Amino acid sequence: MRRAATEMTTQARPRKAVRKETKVNVALGREIRQLRKAKGISLTDFAKLTDRSIGFLSGIERGLVRPSIATLQVISETLGMQVGWFFPEESDAPGRESRIIVRRDRGRRLAYANVGRGGQLGSTDYLGTEDYLLSPDLAGSMICGMTRMTAGSSQGDEPLSYEGETVLHILEGQIELELSGEVFVLETGDTAQFHTSEPHRWRNVSDAQAVLFWTLTPVILHF
Repeated sequence: MRRAATEMTTQARPRKAVRKETKVNVALGREIRQLRKAKGISLTDFAKLTDRSIGFLSGIERGLVRPSIATLQVISETLGMQVGWFFPEESDAPGRESRIIVRRDRGRRLAYANVGRGGQLGSTDYLGTEDYLLSPDLAGSMICGMTRMTAGSSQGDEPLSYEGETVLHILEGQIELELSGEVFVLETGDTAQFHTSEPHRWRNVSDAQAVLFWTLTPVILHF
């Protein structure tokens, strides 16, 4: 009788909920963590900006917590990227390839959140440009990408300035690079390298599309 009672008592105890990592959770958390770091936001500041606890956000980034749609929307708006960024198309590449190689036409569109009139465009379409990430992810010390610019388009009327270094290579067309007030015209095949702490901007001065390949280090996204 005592043994039976012990077994019944043991069976009656509620089991503790165990948080488990899943492939989806881990991938989502990795994307959020990489983007947060690329924006130069600490976990403490991230918690303040999203009005969520540090522990909760840390759990998301480690793949232990799956955020609600509402929380994911807040996170995307805080990091300035559309929700779709956190769910990239899965690669069917074998082994290490998915971590080191981006095949043609597989670059990820940098679709920003809250951009344009009323925040409705979600990208730099209103500037006449399309930005693509050509690095496998944002985890390295450097990233590279590609920008397509329609005729007459530009980065905007205000020069940008931030710590770092970049390389621009013109794959197609012609652009005008303004660097600390000095203007340079770059044509197909030309390359420029400069410190991004210098006020800079560029625009497509041709009557056709321009395509730029660029690199940036360190990985700090400015938008």
